[in-house]
Amino acid sequence: MTIERDVENFLVTRVKRIGAECFKWTAPGVRGVPDRLVIYAGRIWFVELQQPGKKPRMNQVMMHKRLARQGFKVNIVDSKIAASEFVEEVKSWKQNSEGTSNTP
Repeated sequence: MTIERDVENFLVTRVKRIGAECFKWTAPGVRGVPDRLVIYAGRIWFVELQQPGKKPRMNQVMMHKRLARQGFKVNIVDSKIAASEFVEEVKSWKQNSEGTSNTP
C-alpha cells in the first residue's frame, strides 16, 4: 500500500529530475499550509500531499482558499500517477512560456 511519504519521495525525485526545486514548506504558527513549494522557471506551485484517496483536512481546505484569493492554485497529489501528471504540467508550463518574460 502506498503511503503519503512514498508519494512525496516520488514527487521530489521527479521534480528535481527536471531541474526544479521542491522545498518542504513549514510555517510556524500557521496550520494547513501546503506540504511543498515547487519552483521552476520563474514560477511557484503549491503542492498538498495526501494519502491515496484521502481528502485535505478542513484547515488545509481553508488555507487553499486563502491562497486562491491571492491568485494561487494548490495542487493535490495523492498518488504517483498524480505526481507524474503534476510534473508534466510543470514541464509544459516552461515549454509554453519559453521566449516570454516570467516577470510582471
